[in-house]
Amino acid sequence: MAQSAKRVKIRRKDLRGPDEFETLTGETLAWAQGHRTPLVVAGVAVLAIAVAALLMTRARTVRNQDAAAQFRQAQAELAGGSAATAATQFETIEQNASSTPFGRLAGLYQGHALLKQGDGAGAAAAYTEYLSTASAPEYLRQQALVGLGRAKEIGGDTAGAHDAYLQAEKLDGPARAEASLGVARMLETQGQADQARAVYARLVKEAPEGWVRTFAESKAPGVKADEAPAAEDGSTSK
Repeated sequence: MAQSAKRVKIRRKDLRGPDEFETLTGETLAWAQGHRTPLVVAGVAVLAIAVAALLMTRARTVRNQDAAAQFRQAQAELAGGSAATAATQFETIEQNASSTPFGRLAGLYQGHALLKQGDGAGAAAAYTEYLSTASAPEYLRQQALVGLGRAKEIGGDTAGAHDAYLQAEKLDGPARAEASLGVARMLETQGQADQARAVYARLVKEAPEGWVRTFAESKAPGVKADEAPAAEDGSTSK
């Protein structure tokens, strides 16, 4: 038969003695008393860092809100026909709020405003500056390239416009069909009618119902959507 477990006798004296938690707490308090100054300094430093982070976050939020309000105002000026005023406002936003999302977007819209008022050289400079920012998403770069193509057209730079439209056509975005129209238009200007017609024919096949397809069909009469040939200008379809 197995032996019964040995009974541990607890004396009243043992119960009156401090347990491990009490001992550890007492040692901690004693240590803190002896290191009071370093602890106070460390606590103040942590608090200062937390307050600084909070202030920086608040300041960034205020900057973003101010830039957004100014951007909307400039957009309203542009939509209302005051392109010159809008261009100046977008330029100011870009310069003063470049660290904010709207400050970075203002460069693109400055190009739009300058283009709308017929300043091809100024628009080309604005679009080129915007395209130099590596953080611009693909669909916005496509818009900038289409705008650059138009600006170069205004300036009579057919080759430069053609190149800008070709670059825009290769990007994935809503302005691709418009870029293709620009490519075809520049091919026509350069006397390459057959290649231009091939681009229009491709648009008849690829473009959704709307003015782009209607215009392309007028340029490539007789081409059906399921028979349109591929473009011969070196560009690729998606």
